[in-house]
Amino acid sequence: MSRLGIFDSGIGGLTTYLDIRKRTGVDIVYLADDLHSPYGDKSRGELYHCAIRSVDTLTLYGCDTIVIACNTITSTLKPQLVSRYPEVKFVGTEPALLPADRVVRGDGKIALMCTPATASSDRLRALISECVSTVDVYAMDGLASYIERYVCEEDMLCEYVSHLTPWLSRYRALVLGCTHYVYLKDILRELYPNLLIFDGNEGVANRVSDMVGGGRGCTIYLTTSGREGSYMRRIVDNYQRF
Repeated sequence: MSRLGIFDSGIGGLTTYLDIRKRTGVDIVYLADDLHSPYGDKSRGELYHCAIRSVDTLTLYGCDTIVIACNTITSTLKPQLVSRYPEVKFVGTEPALLPADRVVRGDGKIALMCTPATASSDRLRALISECVSTVDVYAMDGLASYIERYVCEEDMLCEYVSHLTPWLSRYRALVLGCTHYVYLKDILRELYPNLLIFDGNEGVANRVSDMVGGGRGCTIYLTTSGREGSYMRRIVDNYQRF
């Protein structure tokens, strides 16, 4: 494989990228579709056009394996992308409900924070049906956009999240069903120290690692808005803890 492609609606997928980069030695092209961010409040048709533009761009850069670093696109459109691009291997990102359920085992409830589009998807309903534990779904309208805007202002994020999530104290575990939300992990751990927190990035990184092996390679950062690639590099440098 020559290059691995990763795309998301903006900086959210960089959390996925960081887990993948720890494990793989392939060249990576990361495409931040920030011009069309966020994805979570878009119609299925709008999401499809965003996805095919991203995949077309990544294939032009020689990517034959592509990570959909977005729970929303994965839950609503992955089968259509697989059908449209038979020459591409796709790795999707899904809420880590099953890993959370294996830990909780019905001893307490699981909260899932996700976008409105993911919350209404058939794929999510199928995942929930496989869980023994009770899963409550919270569609977080506007949260990804807020993180996109204030990702480097931790005080702003902390204040916003503390007012947004007092209900989390009732849960044993939390699943972060959007790659943008992973930027809140440290804040959520401080606010709710007894809460078990899960996201799908580790599972994605392990699947990719099995496909491409170890070592280290270079990364190309692309943005659909034309923002400089150095912007993405600064985000990566500031959030190596993920």
